[in-house]
Order: sequence, then C-alpha cells, then structure tokens
Amino acid sequence: MSVLWPLGLAWLGVAAAIGALYLFKQRQFRVEFSSLWLWERSGEEERIRSLWQWLRRHLLLILQLLAAILSALALARPAVAALLPTTGHAVLLVDASASMLARDGTPTRLDQARSRAVDLLASLPSNHQVSVVQLTSRAEVLLQGSRDRTAAQDAVRRLRGAPTTTNLAEGLGVAEALIGRARRGDIYLFTDAAFATGTLQPPPGLGLHIVPAGEASTDNQVVETVHARRDVSGNVEAFIRVRNHGDAAVTQELLVLGDGELLEGQTLQLAPGATWETVMTGFPDGTDLIEARLDRPDLLRLDDVGVALLPAPRPLRRLLLVGSQSEFLERVLRSLPQVDVTSIAVEEYDPIAVFDLYVFDGWMPPEAPPGHWLLIDPPANQELVPVVGALGSGGRLGDNLQAHRIVYTQPSPLLQFVELSGVQIYMARRLSVPAWAEAVVDAREGPLIIAGYPGSEGQRAVVFAFELNPISTNLVNRSVFPVLMANVLDWLSGITSTRTTGIVGGEALLIDPLPRATRVRIVTPRERIYEFAGHERFRFVDTFSPGVYLVSQFADGEPIARERYLVGHIPTEESDLRPQLEVAALAAASTTVVIPQAAERVEREWWRWLAVAVLCLLVVEWWWYHRA
Repeated sequence: MSVLWPLGLAWLGVAAAIGALYLFKQRQFRVEFSSLWLWERSGEEERIRSLWQWLRRHLLLILQLLAAILSALALARPAVAALLPTTGHAVLLVDASASMLARDGTPTRLDQARSRAVDLLASLPSNHQVSVVQLTSRAEVLLQGSRDRTAAQDAVRRLRGAPTTTNLAEGLGVAEALIGRARRGDIYLFTDAAFATGTLQPPPGLGLHIVPAGEASTDNQVVETVHARRDVSGNVEAFIRVRNHGDAAVTQELLVLGDGELLEGQTLQLAPGATWETVMTGFPDGTDLIEARLDRPDLLRLDDVGVALLPAPRPLRRLLLVGSQSEFLERVLRSLPQVDVTSIAVEEYDPIAVFDLYVFDGWMPPEAPPGHWLLIDPPANQELVPVVGALGSGGRLGDNLQAHRIVYTQPSPLLQFVELSGVQIYMARRLSVPAWAEAVVDAREGPLIIAGYPGSEGQRAVVFAFELNPISTNLVNRSVFPVLMANVLDWLSGITSTRTTGIVGGEALLIDPLPRATRVRIVTPRERIYEFAGHERFRFVDTFSPGVYLVSQFADGEPIARERYLVGHIPTEESDLRPQLEVAALAAASTTVVIPQAAERVEREWWRWLAVAVLCLLVVEWWWYHRA
C-alpha cells in the first residue's frame, strides 16, 4: 500500500491537539467525608468495572481521536497497486491517396500498409477496441469501435486507393472523435508521408505512431498539364507539360493521341526535377479529345496520362421564329451563338420551307413541321398538345394574379446550370401531358414545361405552357433565361453536353436518369462497359482513371441522352513521391510502434471508504453526546 499525498498525514496533528486538550482539562475536585467505611465496597466494584467505565467515560474522546486519525489517512489518499485489463482504443488511420498507389511496396505502398495493419491487429490486446479509417481527400470510417478482429481485418482489406490528396487534419480529427473518452487512445498512421502537411499536431493526450509504407523511391514522371483550344480558324492546338519528379535523369516516351488515334510520339530526355513543354498543332479536323501518355513504366502509372476535352464546334443552326409575340424571346434567340434567326408572321408560314429548328409563339400549324420544334403558349385549337384549361387569372400587370411557383423539376439536360428558385408563373395554359412527352417543370396545378419525341423519325419538341413576357412570368427578367433557352436549342439540335467541373477522380458520380430512360450505359476511358437500369438514380464509383466517361441513356433501345464526363489529372502534389521533411522528422521519433499491454498497473484508492467511516464516527459522537 502507498499514499498518493503524504502531506495529508499532517492532519494527525488534529488528533494530538484533541488528546492534549483532554489531558489538560481539569476533571477531579476535593470532597470531605466523615468516614470512608461506606465507600470501601463500592471501590472494589469500581476496580472490577474500571475498563468498561473508563471506556464509557471517555467514549467521546475515543470517537474524536478515531475520526481525526481516519481523516488524516483519507487526506493522504491511500492506494493499493493492482493490475487491470487495458481497455483502450486503437485507430488505424490508413493513407489511401494517389501516392500510396506507387509500386515500391509489396507491390504498392497501400498493399504494404494493409499487410502491416493486419500484423498490428494481431498484436493488439483482445480487449482493445479498434477503428479503421481510410484517409483520402476526406476521412471515411470503415469500422468503428469493434473488438472483433475478423471484422477489423475485413475493413483493412476493403481499403482502396483514390487519385486524391491526403486530408490529414480531418483524419486526425476523426480519430480523436472515435477514441472519445477511452482510458487509452492510440492512433496508428500508415502513410508514405508524401504529402504537404503544414504543421502536424497530434491530438493532445493521444499516442501517435507513424507506420511507414514504401521505400521512399522517387522515380516518377508525370503529364502535368494538357490544355487544348481552338484558334480563330477552328484549328486545334494543345499545350503539354511533362515533369520528372525523380532524383535521376530518365529517357521517357511521350505519345499524343487524338480521339483515341495515335498522332505523334516523341522521346524526351528529362533531368532530375526538370520539365518539358510543347505546343502541338496539326490535329485532324473535328478532334475534340486530346490525350498525352508516357510509355515508359515508372512507380506511379496513375499520373502518366493527361487528357483535355474540347467542346465540339457548334454547327450553324437555321431557326424559324413564327408569330413572335415576345421581344424577350426574339432578343435571346438572336444573341445565342451559331443561331441564324428568321422571324415571320403566322400568315407567312410555309410548311415546305426547311429549317433546322422551328419556334412557334402562341400558334401551331395543323401539322407538325419536319424538324425539331419549340412551342410557346400553345393555343387551344390544336391536338398535338391538349389544352384543358388555364392557370392563374387574366388581366394586366399589377392585377391580383395567383403566382404559380415551381414545385417540382425532373432531371433534364434542359435544366443544366439553371436555378429556378424564385421563378413565378402568373398565367399559363393547363396542359394534359401527351403520351410522347414528359413533364420537365411542374407546378401544383399542372406541367409548365414538357419535352419529348412526337414524331416517328426522332423529332424532338419542347413546350412552354406560358407566354414569355413579364405579364405571365418573371423568368424573362432573370439571368437564367438565356441559359435555359440555350439548353433548349442544344437539346433540340441533339448537341450533347460535356461536363468538366466538379468531377474528381475516385469520387462517386451521381447519375440521375431521365424519367423515360429504361437503361443507362457507361463506358470508361479503359473501355470498360457498365449497364444499369434507368428507373432510378445511382452512384457510379469506378472513376479512378483520368479521361472521358461516356454516359448514354436509352428508352426501349432508342438513345435519348448522351453526356460526357471528364475526370482530369490527379493532384500535382501527389506525383512527388518523396516524404516531406516535417513528417520525416516526426516519423524518426515515433515510427517505433508501441503495442499497448494487455494489463496495466493502476493504484486503487480507498479514501472514500475512510471518509464514510469518519462521517459515521461523527454521527455516533453526536448521538452519544446528546443522548438522554
């Protein structure tokens, strides 16, 4: 047994003071008697009962001394050493960024980290909780607070590398939150330290142990930049930059492809840390996908490819505007690139005249035109788009009109980059959606915009149920109106959109099929083909390869939508495979992995029991003093 605060024994002076006060207190006085004969027998009885009588006479003193002594012992915090099972929490924080896919491990750095994590799990005490966190640009918890070692090993095997950076600060924060209030917390960081860390601050009170992965090799070259554009003559030119992150000079082969066809190959001599740049021209007409590849294998193949996607040149579209009633509509149509607008009155319409696009404002011919068409404010005297009533009330601007707010929008290429919050429709036709169309924008009372395929030869059509003027809607005064009209004409023309923003390699791609789609096909840059049902949205996760992902939608075998998504280069800092100095310095002090013991020595204090005893003694002393 030991005492944790010996200074508390000074309280024994209180017991000494109580005893001194008792001794110095006068307790005898002199009384004269005429004879002692009467006291002789009582004196003998007193000697027989002297111990009991003494105890009864001095019980208060005994209780007070015991209370003072026990108080002193309680203040000294007596404790008994004991071995208790360790109930700690170990967090395995595994770096799964792009650099961990370098092939200088077994075979990669991430594979080596997995192997070392499994070895660590086997050596941890069985009563330790384990959490597994995959660390990329965000921290993903694969297993939380489990003592099941089989589940922990399965979580380690599920680790997958991603072409992203390492968000170390978020990983340490998640690890600290997982450990919580455990008696002991340890963070095991499996990493190659090939990332920019800034200042690495371990969470206070927790053990941070760095488990290195890889051999710190640096032989890596990267296609750092591929940027392409069309000049004023429509010719394609591409800027390409290659960097050598290695410590030795290398000879590298650069292959340049256009739309998948090899166009040129060059041999590069790259000094350590050097870059090579060029501007290439002479691409075939119509080329829209430029790809640069390094042919010589190095440690990290993920950054040996760079791609650039050019938007296809828009063809000149001849548009016929019939019965224009809105200056807003005509002004927007004339402002769109590659659109040649011809505006005529209803009486001048000739069904034989051929145009690429037709826009009918408030009027519809008895027979649909031969091409794609847009109908604004459909009249009631036509059968192609049945009109069954009206929404809102008529009148001039400023009258008490009912505002029909947008309440529902279907996923559609017509609404790409279009935000309809705040848009109001004051007056509109109440439409019955025909079998060939589907609602794109809805109000509570009926559809406001519909789109579909009315003809047997694949003609496309879009219908706006309202007039495009300030009396009917505030849409014409909002910045999204030109974007919406550009999307409508692009969809009617069959021009596919190319999305190049917000798509990061390794992140899930949300596919939201059109309502009438029955099948979705995705073709990756490596020519892998995936097929999905088109009835509900889904996430596509195989986005690790840089390049173009072609997403096609079909309705009963008929293609109805086609989009291309571009996944660009991995972050440039991930291509430098050498460990950072700050992390290396920290690793030198903490790479010795400390395995917590199955039991630890603790001091079991029992001052609380002494405090309870003191309280009981004081209660008894009070009762004895006040007894009847």
